[in-house]
Amino acid sequence: MRVCSIVPTPEFQYLYVHDVEQYARVLGSDGFNGRPLGNVWPEFECYSHNPLLAKGDFFGFTIGAFAMSQRATDLLSDLFLSVGELLPVSMEGERLYVLNITRFSDVLDPSRLVRKTLANKWIVGVERYAFIESTLRAESLFRIREEIGVLLTVTDHPDPKLDLRARSLQHGLLGLDFIPVSMA
Repeated sequence: MRVCSIVPTPEFQYLYVHDVEQYARVLGSDGFNGRPLGNVWPEFECYSHNPLLAKGDFFGFTIGAFAMSQRATDLLSDLFLSVGELLPVSMEGERLYVLNITRFSDVLDPSRLVRKTLANKWIVGVERYAFIESTLRAESLFRIREEIGVLLTVTDHPDPKLDLRARSLQHGLLGLDFIPVSMA
């Protein structure tokens, strides 16, 4: 098993919301920080920053969230709904969904974890991760409180149903990169 951060593939389209003011009111200053948004989320109309880029099954959206096609949603909704909520958006009449991961996992070993700090000693994230191996077996997609904006997934999972990377490859879904995290 490996832990990877999930990032949108830069060669594919990113989505942007037309009504930035309403979007800011809904998200507040926290953005996608793991809190549920389904009860306040309208279906935002979006556009592609660069429509000349290829259209993948997954789209960049914002820090801490990505969007996906109806096809990706149909194929992977069991995995996504087990860790968060799917929020509707649309682009040119096509229904898409933003994954808001609301599941935080206690999988880090604080005694081995190496934190990123600024010169003033403020902690700003994780430099090298240290996971408790036994806790990862129950995980698929998750956030950690130490880096709220980072989406993590377990690849090469013993349970193929919990492996987003394997399932994406199996179905030929495009638009996400899986970057192994630096380990302590």
